[in-house]
Amino acid sequence: MLQRTAGNLLHLPIPAPAAIPVRLVAIARGPDLVLKPLPEVRYFHAEGKYTRVYLAEEEGLLNTGIAAVHAQLPPGMFLKVHRSVVVNLDRVLRVRRDDFGRMYLCLDGRTEKVPVSRTHEQLFRAGIL
Repeated sequence: MLQRTAGNLLHLPIPAPAAIPVRLVAIARGPDLVLKPLPEVRYFHAEGKYTRVYLAEEEGLLNTGIAAVHAQLPPGMFLKVHRSVVVNLDRVLRVRRDDFGRMYLCLDGRTEKVPVSRTHEQLFRAGIL
C-alpha cells in the first residue's frame, strides 16, 4: 500500500521513453524543412555550433552541433573520421593519400576530399570497419 506523509510524497521512477531510431534528416530550405532519408547522407561536417549535412547533389545546415548529431546516428552506418567529420560508411568509394601522406575519403556523388585525422587512420588501415 502506498502511503503519503505530510510534505513527503512517494516518488516512483518514470521509465525513459525508448530511443526512436533516426531515419530522416530535416534540411532547412528557406521557410521549409525538406526531409531526406538518412542513407542518402554522404557526411556531416561541423561548422561552429551548427552541422552541415552533405547529400549527393545538395547540402543543408542543421541547427545542432556535430556531437549531438553523431550521438543520434546508427553506429554501424556512420563513423567519426575527424573531430569535425562523420561519414556514411556505405557511401565511401575509396580511401586515398595525398602527396603529403594525409588520408582522405572519396564519397559517392561528391567531388571534395573528406579528411581523415591521423588518430582515425588506424580504423582504415586495419581494413575492417
